[in-house]
Amino acid sequence: YTLNVYVGMRCITTVGSEGDGELEFKRPLGICYSIYSNALYICERDNNRVQVLNYDLSFDSYIIGLNKPVDVKVSGGELFILDRQSPCFHIFNLERQLIREVISLGEMGCNVRKPVHFCLDPLSNILLTDFLTCEVMIFTKDG
Repeated sequence: YTLNVYVGMRCITTVGSEGDGELEFKRPLGICYSIYSNALYICERDNNRVQVLNYDLSFDSYIIGLNKPVDVKVSGGELFILDRQSPCFHIFNLERQLIREVISLGEMGCNVRKPVHFCLDPLSNILLTDFLTCEVMIFTKDG
């Protein structure tokens, strides 16, 4: 698994390989860039982490303690991570400190079985898609 950077149709640089170390990836699924922290966040489902890269694609750090993360978004000064196995959202500040778990989706009586992707509206409400139930669900950022 590599991260390729293109300008037009031309690949100008490639970083990474398959594995579990720095700049190594296993099942990278979600990716986002933060203009606030000037960092790139990559969810690695099979490494149970989010790898944080600097703007120049050098390694910065990991966010660990996750359980099959599949998607990541930044809104304001907060980083939202969707954990598929839990299933729940973790919200971190941009210093990568856990602020709270927004939703324990299974405990809310929701029919969330296999969450895949999400997006955030301008108020940071969460719009979630589920692969197995073919549903789109909307949650407030406070759960």
